[in-house]
Amino acid sequence: MNPTSFAFGLVVTALSLIALHWFPYYRRLHVIGNYILGVLAIFAGVTIWLWGNPILLHVWAFPVIGGASVVLCYLIDCVLNLRVKAVLGESAHTKDPRTNRD
Repeated sequence: MNPTSFAFGLVVTALSLIALHWFPYYRRLHVIGNYILGVLAIFAGVTIWLWGNPILLHVWAFPVIGGASVVLCYLIDCVLNLRVKAVLGESAHTKDPRTNRD
């Protein structure tokens, strides 16, 4: 871990997030896809900074577990929405208010 790798990691993170902000997606990504790209952009810089340090695997455990928990929450929401539709019929309003999607 030297200051040069820290500065390079910061630059890679900033440029990655800027590129992802204006990346011309051919189709709109799901919220989870955006989460994954953002976390990968941030942790690319952290990986550059901590490369060769044994703590790197421990640091990566946090976004992996956090991402898995977010995916699990979305899967649970999907199952609950399907159950509501089955009980109330297809006319049930079950759109996710954050994404305006089913």
